[in-house]
Amino acid sequence: MNKSRQDPPSPRGSFLIFTLVAMFSMGMFIVLNILSLGALTWVVAITLGIATIGAFHYLMWGHELTHQVAEERESFLRQQARERERNEGWRS
Repeated sequence: MNKSRQDPPSPRGSFLIFTLVAMFSMGMFIVLNILSLGALTWVVAITLGIATIGAFHYLMWGHELTHQVAEERESFLRQQARERERNEGWRS
């Protein structure tokens, strides 16, 4: 049972794969954009706009609210643990 060790992929190979995927994607985008008479550009622009608004919303509200309710969540989990200990007959 001799296990052969696999070498980690080289950064050069990873860069080559990334470059080929990027080139293929750009070529497909150009072809599809020409076939759709420019409609694909609007779809990508609208999608990026919605993603930007979503990221902004998270940064302004979601991240802050997560920190605000962290203390409440922690006290709730402590209360659940105490109830579980009581139900199982454990005492600290």
